[in-house]
Amino acid sequence: HHAPHYVVSLRVAKTYVIYADVYQACTLLFWRDRDRQLYPLAKDADAHERRAIGHDLRSGSGSYCADFVVDAGELAGAHALGVVVGDGDRVRLLQYAPLGSDTDRGGQRLLARADFMVNSDVHTLARHAVPRTDPDSDAAAFACIYAGLDGQVGALLPCDEKVFRRLRALEGVLGNALKHAAGVHPDKHRLASLHSRNILDGALLFRYCSLPRPLQRDLALAVGTDRATVLQTLRSVDAQSAWL
Repeated sequence: HHAPHYVVSLRVAKTYVIYADVYQACTLLFWRDRDRQLYPLAKDADAHERRAIGHDLRSGSGSYCADFVVDAGELAGAHALGVVVGDGDRVRLLQYAPLGSDTDRGGQRLLARADFMVNSDVHTLARHAVPRTDPDSDAAAFACIYAGLDGQVGALLPCDEKVFRRLRALEGVLGNALKHAAGVHPDKHRLASLHSRNILDGALLFRYCSLPRPLQRDLALAVGTDRATVLQTLRSVDAQSAWL
């Protein structure tokens, strides 16, 4: 396989290979041992189109790293294989859906699922095994650690659907109920695209733990649950990042 320009990152998960090209975003490949050859599966078409019309051409912009988000059961069938890309000052979560549709052009493009602004050029990604937020599940899960040029370090953590919905509702309430630095709403500050709603802001969510008890109770009631349940959910997320 001949990469188009300049490959700056390459990661492997079983028979899947993802590489980041500094000019042409990322490409997903498949290794077939029978032929001993790499076959291209999908590309980050959105990044190609943005660059084609003149977006993201400022200095320091580009895809400098890419890695897989591995969740139990996904890699075996590749029905929803996740890819994390460091794209300038944001982290993007892409999905490979080989079943094909009009949106992904028959499985030939990686679909954007989430965007998150980190305000630092992300140049390094790495995987790390973490416990799941659901204590009843023993399936494997991996977080993706990212590091920026200014020394910033963070992680994208997998979240079970039930936990995600609860925290998504809490995040919306916290965004409206709390005061924010310079009056900047977190949604507007972090917003990179319409896909930003598919990812949670951990810094905002954990502000809940330092709030007065009566306010915690009122906010929990606003999302249809109680204070103890919210705190237990946040503790399960904190346990995932205890190694960081």
